Amino acid sequence: VFLVWNRKLARNALAGAVPLLLFAMTIAPWAWRNTQVQQTFTIIDVMGGRNVMMGNYEYTPLERSWATIALATGEQAWQRVLAEAVPNYQNLTQGQIDKCAMRYGIGFALNHPALSFKRSLIKFFNFWQIDRTLIAGSVSGCFGKLSKATILMLSFLVSTGYVVVIFGAILGAVTIPPSDMRLRWMLVLTIAFPCLIHSIAFAHSRYHLPLMPILAVCSAATMAHWRDVRQHRFFPLGIFVCVVLLAGWAREFIVVDLVHFS
Repeated sequence: VFLVWNRKLARNALAGAVPLLLFAMTIAPWAWRNTQVQQTFTIIDVMGGRNVMMGNYEYTPLERSWATIALATGEQAWQRVLAEAVPNYQNLTQGQIDKCAMRYGIGFALNHPALSFKRSLIKFFNFWQIDRTLIAGSVSGCFGKLSKATILMLSFLVSTGYVVVIFGAILGAVTIPPSDMRLRWMLVLTIAFPCLIHSIAFAHSRYHLPLMPILAVCSAATMAHWRDVRQHRFFPLGIFVCVVLLAGWAREFIVVDLVHFS
C-alpha cells in the first residue's frame, strides 16, 4: 500500500530490484550445481571459510596473515588443526570443510577478542598498504629482465600514484562529500564493506584495487576544489587520517619489510 501511495519510491525500488534479479538469475544455475556437489549451500566457491580460519586461528601470524598458508605449515597448517577438531573430517566435501573452517575461525576470534582486535588492526593497514605486487613481480623477473632504473621508475610511479590518490580521496571524503546523503552512504558502504571483511579474514593490498576507481574520483574532486578543501573546517581531520595511514605504512616497512631485506 505504501509503495502504491509513493509511486516514485516504487519506481526506484523496481529499478534497484532489476539488477539484483538479473544477478540472481545468472548465478542460480552455478549455485544449484555447487550446492548439489558440495552437499551444503554453496553459492560461488568454497574459499570463504578457509580464508576466515587462516586469518583467525592459533597459528595465524600476526604480521602478513595473508601468507598464512605459506608461513604456517606442518602441524600448524590450518587443515591439520581443523582435521583434529572436526570428527569424520576425511569424509567431508570441500564445501562442508569450508563451513567447518568458518565456524572454527569465528569461534576462535570470539574467544580471543584482544588478539583478534590486534590482528584486525594490522590487517586493516595491510588492506590499505601501498601497492607493491607489480613491483615485487618486476624484481622477481616475472616481466623479464628489467634494468634497475626501470624498476626504480616503476616503483616511484606506482607508489607515488597510490599515495596521491588515497590522500586526495581521504581529504575529499571529509571535506566535500556528495550532497545527496543516499549517494554518500552508498560510497561509504561500498568502500567500508570489503575493508571490514578483509580486516576480519586476511588482508592484502591487492584487495583494495576494485575500490581505486571510486577513490580516484574522490581524489579528483579534491584537486578540482583544492581551495575549498584547504579552507574547510574538517581539513585538519583529513590530514590527521593521512598521517595515521602514513604511520601504518612506516611501521610495516620498518617492523616487517626490513627483516626480509636483511
